[in-house]
Amino acid sequence: MHTPKIILSLCLAIGMAAALPAVGSTNELDGDLYNYKRGTSELDGDLYNYKRDKAELDGDLYNYKRSNAELDGDLYNYKRGKAELDGDLYNYKRGGYKRDNAELDGDLYNYKRSKAELDGDLYNY
Repeated sequence: MHTPKIILSLCLAIGMAAALPAVGSTNELDGDLYNYKRGTSELDGDLYNYKRDKAELDGDLYNYKRSNAELDGDLYNYKRGKAELDGDLYNYKRGGYKRDNAELDGDLYNYKRSKAELDGDLYNY
């Protein structure tokens, strides 16, 4: 009959072996979830960043690229001609709205003159 110490050590050894992570060829842990890369599909952040042709899921919603259309962040970043919606507001580029590469990005103007740009809430000058 096995003694309690032998049974306990056997259970601990099995438990420790089961707790070890499996080693995958292309798997990696990024942040809190798997950034699982198989071909071009990957899990990034909380949801799949799945790339099939040019379609991908980025952040919370689809960043779906069909020709130049894409959904980025919460709203459509839809590019027809040079029109696009990025973040919460229109990044709409059309003759009267576009001046020297000025564009509306997120909540504020991303105004590009040479390499100066306003991105997000602050100047990235």
